[in-house]
Amino acid sequence: MSAVDPIISIRQSMSNARAIRQRNSPAQLASATHKIEGLRWSHFDGQQCCLENKRHDKEVSREGGANAAWQRERGLAAPYRRLVDGMEIRLNFWQGKNVRLRGIEPSDADIFFAWNMDSEMARRLDFVWPPVSQAQVKREIEELSQKKLEHDSFTWVIEDTSGAAVGSISTHNCNARNGTFSYGVGVVREHQRKGYAAEAIQMILKYYFEELRYQKVSVAVHSYNEESIALHEKLGFVREGTLRRMIYTRGEYFDVYWYGMTKEEWERSG
Repeated sequence: MSAVDPIISIRQSMSNARAIRQRNSPAQLASATHKIEGLRWSHFDGQQCCLENKRHDKEVSREGGANAAWQRERGLAAPYRRLVDGMEIRLNFWQGKNVRLRGIEPSDADIFFAWNMDSEMARRLDFVWPPVSQAQVKREIEELSQKKLEHDSFTWVIEDTSGAAVGSISTHNCNARNGTFSYGVGVVREHQRKGYAAEAIQMILKYYFEELRYQKVSVAVHSYNEESIALHEKLGFVREGTLRRMIYTRGEYFDVYWYGMTKEEWERSG
């Protein structure tokens, strides 16, 4: 099955309309114009994201504005979600209410270099890293920007609604045979406590559970990372075990908590 290129479709429609304009009646011209206007680009921060069918909007409107009310209730931007036969249709999967996930670009090198300067953020995610050169960060980001979904692992940049990069989330240890995976997420200090991490995590869980056919996610959290512990317990993760004295930092040993969630638990938590 091959996907239809929406840009080609628009060009073909415009070409057809020009031909009708040259050789057909006003009625045919009006019909062709209606078909073209039935398609429009929707935008997020100036980037072309998806095509939206206006004719569907009119049909929903005749049904009592159910779609508009549904979106207002959830605070969702109209171009990205639709309610069709009672089921949510997301036109851009990676666009949420408050964040958007995108791939890494080479131009993100300066952003990641700045993030690496926050040693406390590094301590919560892994350990206090030694200084890394801008040249090394630039090379690593360039390599990441060229990577596709390899072994179901990937790294996304988290953006807020203004288009500013506020953090990142990456998946790893993806085992398609057993249907299990893990992830790590980080949001920079000035953008924490705004729900960005929770929304990004939910987007990743939805993708892996409903699109890639995974059935369980596991996350390792350092015992001193109280914010991450509270976040995952709020999302419905279950603390499945403790590995004692696995982390050494600030002159002390700390435990690692393992949290897990199955697809069925995720569905019930929503």
